[in-house]
Amino acid sequence: MDGVGENGRTMVRIRIWSDAQSVLRYAHVTRTDSIDVRNEGSVWFNSSGLPVRYTSHRVEGSASADDSIELTDSGVVTVRGGQRSVQPNKSEGGILVPDGLSPALVMLLAQCAWHQPNHVLQTWRGDTVRLREAAIARLERGGIIKTVTLFQFSARGINSYYGKVWLDEQGAFFATRFVDGADIVIPAQWREDASKLLVAGARAAEPRMKATATAAGQRASAGVVFTHAGVLDVERGVVTAGMSVFVQGATIREISPDSMFRAPARATIVDAKGATLAPGLWDLDDKIDPADLDFRSNRRLSEGVTSIRFLFADSIFTPIVAQRIASGEQAGPRVFLGCPLDGWYPDTIAGATPTRRNAPGQLRTWTDLRGVLNRCATLGARWVMLNDNLPPALATSVIEAAHRLGLRVTGEQLRGQTAADLIAAGYDQFEHLLQPLSSFVARDADSVAWLLHRRGGITTFWAGGPALSRLDLKSPEVQQVMRTMSQKRIGVTSTLCVYPPQGRTIPHDTIWDRAGFAKLQEFALEFHHAGGQVLVATDGACDFRTELDLLKAAGFTSRELLSMSTIDAARVVGRERDLGSIAPGKLADLLLIDGNPLTDLAALKRIKAVMKDGVLFTNLEALKANKPFLLP
Repeated sequence: MDGVGENGRTMVRIRIWSDAQSVLRYAHVTRTDSIDVRNEGSVWFNSSGLPVRYTSHRVEGSASADDSIELTDSGVVTVRGGQRSVQPNKSEGGILVPDGLSPALVMLLAQCAWHQPNHVLQTWRGDTVRLREAAIARLERGGIIKTVTLFQFSARGINSYYGKVWLDEQGAFFATRFVDGADIVIPAQWREDASKLLVAGARAAEPRMKATATAAGQRASAGVVFTHAGVLDVERGVVTAGMSVFVQGATIREISPDSMFRAPARATIVDAKGATLAPGLWDLDDKIDPADLDFRSNRRLSEGVTSIRFLFADSIFTPIVAQRIASGEQAGPRVFLGCPLDGWYPDTIAGATPTRRNAPGQLRTWTDLRGVLNRCATLGARWVMLNDNLPPALATSVIEAAHRLGLRVTGEQLRGQTAADLIAAGYDQFEHLLQPLSSFVARDADSVAWLLHRRGGITTFWAGGPALSRLDLKSPEVQQVMRTMSQKRIGVTSTLCVYPPQGRTIPHDTIWDRAGFAKLQEFALEFHHAGGQVLVATDGACDFRTELDLLKAAGFTSRELLSMSTIDAARVVGRERDLGSIAPGKLADLLLIDGNPLTDLAALKRIKAVMKDGVLFTNLEALKANKPFLLP
């Protein structure tokens, strides 16, 4: 059988069949942009019908690897990259749960478990793989009616994001979430019904999300008082000790010296002696798969991030998650939406229904783009992000139309355009430190072809190669761009943690990549000192404190970073009146930190409690769990 999965950028095709020796074989191909990743393999079963051996051959770009995993009497034999290892077998007759499950293997395990009593399989480690029913959908097309059930894997090594499989009435595979970018893998003839499954799956989690939010967060009816606290003023860069802060509902009601404050009766008292009370942090670009918001929101909150700007919004997952968080039914940072626009592939905001390349959903005409802008505004988004494949001829029209709708425009360097061109066209912001510089370091007029040849993948992050490390930031051309951006208050997100030597996901030359990375750090600090806005953002590639550490290493002071990631971020989003600092009347987004982050930025790694909208979270370890909801 064939299953096809596509989103804006990734397409997947999966085949599973049995050969003449009754060995089950699988193959799946993932195409991102024009790069194919091929994974082929075989699965052998024992007499009980349980999988006991896997082999795989993976080809990505110019690299390939042959792996095998086999359950034997002596243990589990694994061969990866030519290296053989043996782990003792901890149970009799168990099954394998290999790490890094491919969609094909997820499908096979789900079907095996469905046919076992209570949908339970025993693993070789003595654990169990259990399928739990999460949602049911009824589909009808061409007179054919299908009832399919969403099952959720529960097992060590298979988290809630990877292990979601739809099976039909006979327990046969029907669809699955695909972890490398595609919205869903589904038989081609049912492609138009994919959005129904996506919505059903998103809604199925709501009761468990609400249970988790209720169990993890505390909202005291009589209010919460932090006593003996040091209160951080991020605008003045001072901590005032011996203060009491009274929060009632979602709002900060009073801030007074301990000696002058009388706590209301029945208020919850939090002794903050020796700790600092700071505003919640902001990540101004947490660009992840929209369906991953459920998975990531609790972890982000545990890091002290209480607000994110999410620039990869779709029309299914993102509004659902944003609404749940806003209503308190899901724990997580508040979400400010932005919509991505790109001419290379169908837009992610178009409805999250998979479509093929060269279909009408691609953004190649003004009519396409105008429709997406209108949908973006209808969703309540406040930003539009232009990706680097947008047709340059349409850039000015898109920016003008977005501004008329009240949308601000951020984005990457568009091919064939310079930073000066985009500034003149009306850019409000650039995404990633490299983007304002990329036109100064381009190696080839066709950077896509160059990157395909040198990297085996397409990305503007590393365009330019050694030229970046040699770029003179004092040159008149670069200085003019920095000066104009500063004058027009056009900021740039940091996202240092996506670059080499931090990012190791594609082949790269460490010598010039390290030099290029140092150049980006130098640019960030020089632009900041010139009056420019450097906006702290992770691009979803690391935890927030890692990004702060990289900026600290670039030369930013703790005071600057704390201001940049709180009140400055709130101003960028237009919410400085009620967020971004600690003051009476503002929303209670607070961090209780063991130590003083002004003098020791590492104190941000010792967060004792997080308050968001007046809800107090003290069990931060629970928020860090891989599964963002309580299992039934």
